[in-house]
Amino acid sequence: MTVMKQDAPAVGPTARRGWVRMLLMLAGPLVMVAGGLAWWFGSPGVVSTDNAYLKLDIVSVASEVPGTIVRVNVRENQMVRKGDVLFAIDPTDYEIAIAQADAQIAQAQARITALDADVDANAADLAGARDDLALAQANYRREQKLMERGFNTRARMDAATASSGSPEPVSMGTKAYRSTSATYAAATKSNHRRRPERR
Repeated sequence: MTVMKQDAPAVGPTARRGWVRMLLMLAGPLVMVAGGLAWWFGSPGVVSTDNAYLKLDIVSVASEVPGTIVRVNVRENQMVRKGDVLFAIDPTDYEIAIAQADAQIAQAQARITALDADVDANAADLAGARDDLALAQANYRREQKLMERGFNTRARMDAATASSGSPEPVSMGTKAYRSTSATYAAATKSNHRRRPERR
């Protein structure tokens, strides 16, 4: 009896192509899904939009005084903390203003010194006027006694009466001038403020 041997099916190029096609059909979508997930989870925090509003801690910054900015110490989007120096303003205008204020203070102090000197001079004039009055009154009393005894003329008596007048107008004017000078000096001293320290 003869036994027939059955040949194994031959694996040809068409069978191989079928497996490759099936592998590509399964692997292609898997690669695309894996790439999409990698892109999605690999770039967190990156926001891209054409027109949107974000709610972030961003504040506008302005100086308390106007001026030209000469130096900026921070970059755009840099985080800053309280007390950080962000920019420097040109101090030229403020240095000129301080120099003018110092000149005005010096002028006011010179005026106070002059007023004090005037007050002292007027006080000396007042003391001199009082001395002159005391002498004129003493002369008047002398001339009056001589007139009572008949040893004096009417002209000399009239001259003694005229020269023994009261120094009250001189005294009142000097007191008013002294009061005005003191008021001006006090006002000028109260307006004198301490020069601000430069940083």
